[in-house]
Amino acid sequence: GEHYSIPLIFHDIYGGHNDSQLSYCDSLSQPECECKAYHATQVLSEQYLPGNITFYRACRDATGKILSEEECNRGDGTLIPFLDVPGEYIDKNQLNSDNHTNEGWNDFDYFDNVINIYVSECIISNGSCSSTNGFAQRGWYGDHKHRGVAVRQDTLFEKHPSGTIHGHNWSTIGHELGHTFNGYHLFSHD
Repeated sequence: GEHYSIPLIFHDIYGGHNDSQLSYCDSLSQPECECKAYHATQVLSEQYLPGNITFYRACRDATGKILSEEECNRGDGTLIPFLDVPGEYIDKNQLNSDNHTNEGWNDFDYFDNVINIYVSECIISNGSCSSTNGFAQRGWYGDHKHRGVAVRQDTLFEKHPSGTIHGHNWSTIGHELGHTFNGYHLFSHD
């Protein structure tokens, strides 16, 4: 069947709430932070490969246009790094009944034509840090601009040099991406 290649951009959200102060990338060197994003991208591609879907780190040309995976691999553009977004936080209670916020992800440097992945120390619910691993914005009614995934820092999996996956709840990003593709839980009617 047809193969789909989807660009990803990672955002480091921190500092806008007392319970969500720590930056994911500040505790690492920039190369280590980028490496974790590459590993997460690789694991997602492995998870979705049976569906002929792969993911790649987004790059853009001098005009800001997001390039194809082939163009990025050739070095035609500039990689969009793990973006630093201080003074913000992710609040699950901003979702409405359609599972998207009224403002979308506009406050977090949203990029069109990619899947935006927002990584935060915790996801706020009812005013404090919750146990929620992540959530997705589905982009209802053709609203492709508001598709994205928010996850806690400790769910951003990485691959150990031996090739094994380690980390807490390493399937969270893959699970939430399924929701951005309008997938539902098989065990419920939501």
